Amino acid sequence: MLARDAVSHSTCLLDIDTGGGDVLGSLAPLPNSIATEPFPPNAPIARARLGPLGVDARAGTASALPVTDEEVDLVLNRHGTLEPAEVARVLTSHGVSLTRKSGECS
Repeated sequence: MLARDAVSHSTCLLDIDTGGGDVLGSLAPLPNSIATEPFPPNAPIARARLGPLGVDARAGTASALPVTDEEVDLVLNRHGTLEPAEVARVLTSHGVSLTRKSGECS
């Protein structure tokens, strides 16, 4: 799986629109990690699932990521909205963004 390999080489990752955090959690062990979730009912589920794994689950949208400039070296986005300018802002200069095409199987 591409995501598992990318996570193993990351020092700080961001998972955009993590949902309930089940997919990100399945990639443990995780490096320093941040997960964002814009849908209020999912946020506490993501915090409960990901908190024990050391993930900082935050409310946030793809258009205004709650992450500082060049903070992460890996951005994961499985099914959510993706704003290329925001991804570029938060990635380090040698960072990687990994997403999947719409309709692609998991």
